[in-house]
Amino acid sequence: MAIRRTNRGRAWVLAQTGLFLAIATGPALERRERSPFAAAAGATLMLGALGWMGHAYRSLGASHTPWVEPILGGDVATDGAYGIVRHPIYAGWVGLSVGWGLLTGSRLVLVLSAILALYYDRRARFEERLMEQAHPDYAGYRQRVRRFVPGVY
Repeated sequence: MAIRRTNRGRAWVLAQTGLFLAIATGPALERRERSPFAAAAGATLMLGALGWMGHAYRSLGASHTPWVEPILGGDVATDGAYGIVRHPIYAGWVGLSVGWGLLTGSRLVLVLSAILALYYDRRARFEERLMEQAHPDYAGYRQRVRRFVPGVY
């Protein structure tokens, strides 16, 4: 299946890559004290996020793309994780990031996690406009299923 990439799509991926690198290296940039409870909570959150993301990637199947533009001729995933929230992989990445911040005791990573959440919210809004253009039935799905948190947002 073909993907029509745009410069704006590349910019989204570049920004995401920069955030991931900052989050991964954030703990090395600050002195921190780790709470054993926070570290355990962080490790648990990371494992849960990884499991959730694995389920979401399986639910998405061949429609997965790292780009914001939908795959031409691709299907709208509405089952599995996508029947619970519209952007389960993005929610998983934020959970993984928060877990990393707690595990490492990094306040910087927790701040970057909030920035990542804002980034994914904007990216999701942009992608949803493209999905509605490519898939007329997406608007109904969007009304039925919340963006990131079931029943809330």
